[in-house]
Amino acid sequence: MASTSPPSVIKAYYEQFQRDFTLFLKCRSKELVTGGRMVLTFLGRKSEDPSSEECCYIWELLAITLNDMVSEGLIEEEKLDSFNIPQYTPSPTEVKSEVEMEGSFGIDRLKVSEVNWNAYDNELFASDSYKNGAYNVTKCMRDVAEPLLLNHFGATIINEVFCRYKKIVADRMSKERIEFINVTIAMTKKGKKKDPLGM
Repeated sequence: MASTSPPSVIKAYYEQFQRDFTLFLKCRSKELVTGGRMVLTFLGRKSEDPSSEECCYIWELLAITLNDMVSEGLIEEEKLDSFNIPQYTPSPTEVKSEVEMEGSFGIDRLKVSEVNWNAYDNELFASDSYKNGAYNVTKCMRDVAEPLLLNHFGATIINEVFCRYKKIVADRMSKERIEFINVTIAMTKKGKKKDPLGM
């Protein structure tokens, strides 16, 4: 999703997130005893805008890469137009709402944190640290996106995609501090605790 995504697309992604997260919570509640705890950390956003840069930026850089390759005739435009990433990054409000509606868990803590894309940013002599940071971000993105790209575009473009992507990421990281937003939630399973003596 991006700021240019139609409202119907944003709504469809949000509704899919609701279904998937509710099912996930139901399944996990069957595995936990009453009073059992669970902590989840996943990519999210601080903003209530589901197309905000804080959750979509990493994918927008991939879109720039793919669009450049379309303009050079390396990828068919129709293939790019039909390519979608099945990801929704929820806000803390959305996470809280789904946990409360599903009802199996009480929320102990809900926190948002920022993680710098560049793990080397604070190191001594880190003037070129963005290059190592870009390499790491690209490796992570390749792990996530390569199966989707392979399935949709075929194997011949993969190395070129990530070579270009790394250059774009390095360029952005050299000019600005970019952060992932993590949402962390700690929960306890609700229900009556069984009396060990059966009383």
